[in-house]
Amino acid sequence: APTEIYTRSLRDALPIAGGVKLAHGVAQIDRIGPLSVAGSINVSRTFGAGGQDTGSGSLTVRDAGTIGVGSRLNVGHTGVNSGGTAASDGTLTIERAASLNVASVFGVGHVRNTAGSGQATATGSATLADVDDVLIGGDLFVGRNFSDGDVQGIANGTLTIDRANTIDIGADLDVGQTATTGSGLAGSATGTGFVALRDVTGQIRVAQDVDVGRTNAVAGSTAQGNGTLVVERAGSFDVAGHLDIGKTTSRLGQETGTGNVTIADVATVSVGADLDV
Repeated sequence: APTEIYTRSLRDALPIAGGVKLAHGVAQIDRIGPLSVAGSINVSRTFGAGGQDTGSGSLTVRDAGTIGVGSRLNVGHTGVNSGGTAASDGTLTIERAASLNVASVFGVGHVRNTAGSGQATATGSATLADVDDVLIGGDLFVGRNFSDGDVQGIANGTLTIDRANTIDIGADLDVGQTATTGSGLAGSATGTGFVALRDVTGQIRVAQDVDVGRTNAVAGSTAQGNGTLVVERAGSFDVAGHLDIGKTTSRLGQETGTGNVTIADVATVSVGADLDV
């Protein structure tokens, strides 16, 4: 099995101090049996370490057996430090597969690994249609942005899953969740996420919390989160922890959280802890 799949060259995907990097990649895989990747799948992953890193990538898989990812699945993922600039734009399409099994985190339009200062913009879109079972061992992040220090971060993510048997998320489902970290700094984190889960014959399970448009900001910083979650026509929607919609946490910064959740034609709905709106 390959160790990793990049839709940009590995050389361009690695952080390099200074300089300008531009990379664009396209991959299409049709009519295969099992696809196993021992490491991560990265569809436009960028990192600006003092320089500029801009990339776009797309991956399409159609008519496959089982799809296994041994680590992370990143679609439009970026990070930055030391005054760098990074932008990513990733698109993933999977149509007609027996299963998608991601061992760790599945991130779509996700800003992370930031420090110091810089500008980070992540844009991701993922469409899964007629994938029988979707299994995510860790978190599912869509339009999630956690920025540290003086970093100015923007994340935009969209995920649609149509016609599945089961969807199982092993940790949190975060949609348009944002946060700034550090102390007394002037960073900003903006995140917009949209998730639609439709026509799931069995269970949609989230092992921990669901955060939709939840945000928090340290003093001197700004965080804006905007999340939308749509669940339509499913056997059940079960959240083991909290369901937080447009929640702010009052950490002394400027916080704006907007969340919208629509649940329709679902046989059973359960929330194991608090429902905060």
